[in-house]
Amino acid sequence: MNKTLLNFYGYNVFITDMSTESIIPRINQDFSYFLQSTNENDALSRESCLFIKINCDDTLVFSGISLGKTKLCKIKQATLKKRVFSYSASEDVQALALLIDDIKSKTFVLQTKNSDLAFEIAYLLILSSVGENLEARGLMRLHACSFLFNNKSFCFWGHRRAGKSTLTLSLMKLDDISIFSDENTLFDLNTNQILPFPTRMSVDIDTFHALLDPSSKVSFRQNKRFFLDDKLLVNIPNHKCAQPNALGFFYILDSRNGTNNTAGLNLKTAVLLFINIVFGVGIIQITEFFLRPTNLPILIKIFINRIRLFLKILRVRPQVWTREASLNENISYCANSILKR
Repeated sequence: MNKTLLNFYGYNVFITDMSTESIIPRINQDFSYFLQSTNENDALSRESCLFIKINCDDTLVFSGISLGKTKLCKIKQATLKKRVFSYSASEDVQALALLIDDIKSKTFVLQTKNSDLAFEIAYLLILSSVGENLEARGLMRLHACSFLFNNKSFCFWGHRRAGKSTLTLSLMKLDDISIFSDENTLFDLNTNQILPFPTRMSVDIDTFHALLDPSSKVSFRQNKRFFLDDKLLVNIPNHKCAQPNALGFFYILDSRNGTNNTAGLNLKTAVLLFINIVFGVGIIQITEFFLRPTNLPILIKIFINRIRLFLKILRVRPQVWTREASLNENISYCANSILKR
């Protein structure tokens, strides 16, 4: 049996792996910034802690009627005390997992024969549950990359495949840049600060090798992914993690069909930004409402906080960055123009 404890700004996640030694080390690697000593478990309060139990063996047996279906899973059973979800990896990979949600005790039990699938589900589950708790307390997530340069905080928001991870990886080589997050930027509504939220980066393999300096000490690994496109996983070094800082500049990554230029926020982009922030467009944000949709007061509080987040962003006067097709030109423009503001 292996176990680990993560602390996300006061919200604890305790994970126990009952049958394999491969899952906990990967979780610790992806969430190293939040890793705590497991001997603190005795002092944990169940009111501020999520428990995840993973069991990878051949005892996977469950029969139930499918009540609903998402891209990730089927909801097999739902009551006021417990919900059961079944996950099928893909047509090519015959793997199945069952996730049993004990609502009352805030415990998830994950059963599967495939350790890679268990790891991916646990990763999504951690981000989803943590996100719900943080946003209810005013620590809001943005689908954006963010970093600190010359004691100024820069945030770049964009859709999936907009180039956030590519931009982060390319700028990581600069000595005077520290990273807040690759794509899950955390903004504190109470202090107007960006908080460090470093998790694993996911980049295209070709992009990674094209950008990475051979002398760089950035570590990377290939991971079998089931729910998202196959990418290379890159670790953000601890010495590159930024300290909390007030949000200074906010950019929206626009299309790559023009010349490098920045302009003020227009109505169309403002509406698009509002929809994405308030309603949470993204796999993590959407997933959590299927996993834990029972506490209506918390969901209302999150909704209100997301509107507050949008209004806070408007106050820093967001800029829309229209880019060229050339990756090198975009990176050069960002480093020489935007970050020098």
